Amino acid sequence: MTQVNDIVDFDPTWYSTATEDERKTFREWMLGVLDMHEKVTVTFRKADGEMRTMNCTTKEGVRPVVENKKLSDTLCTVWDTDLNAWRSFKFENNTAINFEL
Repeated sequence: MTQVNDIVDFDPTWYSTATEDERKTFREWMLGVLDMHEKVTVTFRKADGEMRTMNCTTKEGVRPVVENKKLSDTLCTVWDTDLNAWRSFKFENNTAINFEL
């Protein structure tokens, strides 16, 4: 695999100011990245305000099988590959996403 590092000046308030079409596009892109890669590192602000960095995925074969997967417009549910447990965070609280190509 090739690791690609890119530093982008990311505005953490972008999601809250984006149009609904932009939010939908971002959610679909992020879920696609999570479905394609075994290790995605996301950084987000937890409900208590603390920042958390998590290695996660939703890729089949890595995560447990889910019968009736539910999608949300607000929550991103992922398999934490370090804790081997399901976790979720709000799309709007995401501050960074990193993965290898």
